[in-house]
Amino acid sequence: MEMSVEIVAHAPAFVMVAETVADVAAREALLDRAMGPMRRKKSSEKLRRGRRPSEGLAFVARDASGGVAGTVRLWDVRLGEGGSAALLLGPLAVGLGGVAVRDTSRRLARQAAVIERLETDRARLLAQVRTRADELDVATRMLAARAQTMTSVIDAVTEQSIIGTDRDGVIRVWNPGAERMLAGFRAVGAKTLLVSGGFTFFTERLRERLGLDATASNVLEIVDGTLTGRVLGDIVDADAKAAALRAMRARHAANGGLVVGIGDGANDLPMLRLADVSVAYRAKPVVRAQATHAIDHGGLDAVLNLFN
Repeated sequence: MEMSVEIVAHAPAFVMVAETVADVAAREALLDRAMGPMRRKKSSEKLRRGRRPSEGLAFVARDASGGVAGTVRLWDVRLGEGGSAALLLGPLAVGLGGVAVRDTSRRLARQAAVIERLETDRARLLAQVRTRADELDVATRMLAARAQTMTSVIDAVTEQSIIGTDRDGVIRVWNPGAERMLAGFRAVGAKTLLVSGGFTFFTERLRERLGLDATASNVLEIVDGTLTGRVLGDIVDADAKAAALRAMRARHAANGGLVVGIGDGANDLPMLRLADVSVAYRAKPVVRAQATHAIDHGGLDAVLNLFN
């Protein structure tokens, strides 16, 4: 017996026909896909094991290409010992049509591409983090070594030899013109900030001697009046210098005041970029190239000429 019902509500059309021996392999594959590897352990499956479906009540749905796209069978059962006869439905399974399969494949491909891109981004970020960690480790060890060296010479340093080294690294009294420059800034109501990768031992004396409004530098540990050679707290690096200038702007120039930054090393660049006017003072070439102005000769008071 063959019962043909054409479903035309959606394309492509499906045709329900009686199952044949030739459909068994495709039917079993469809059921495996639909119900998973544990389907043979289901209670309903055990009821059907070793039995054949009801006569004439095993059907498959064929798609436009003739393939098995669905299956449904009914089985003769009896409700309890000596109970009335009934039909058990199942298993029933319907496979996705080609359009749905292609759409799902495209969606999975897009998701795979997103996952791959995220993995690439993650790998790049991890590499950046490792690089920054290595740089920080080197900076920390250099600063620690510098601090250890300072402990052996600190007593020989007077408060007059506090700030500045020339291009050959020779310590002098402070940068020439510093007092005149600071006096000029104070005369117009400017606030001054000194940020340094050095130590508070020096910068605090400078703040008192030169009348600076604020300083930011590294803190050397002192135990029982003796320097230990260790640094307390976070290291004042390029990011910390920039953060100090940003905070200074927020406190004193939030309403449009002019912010001037002066520096000489590469670790001053993030800070200089935040300034409205940046000055490279006797600086390295990379700093001179990126600053608004560069002063290679003369003292710090030459900065005042930029605003006359």
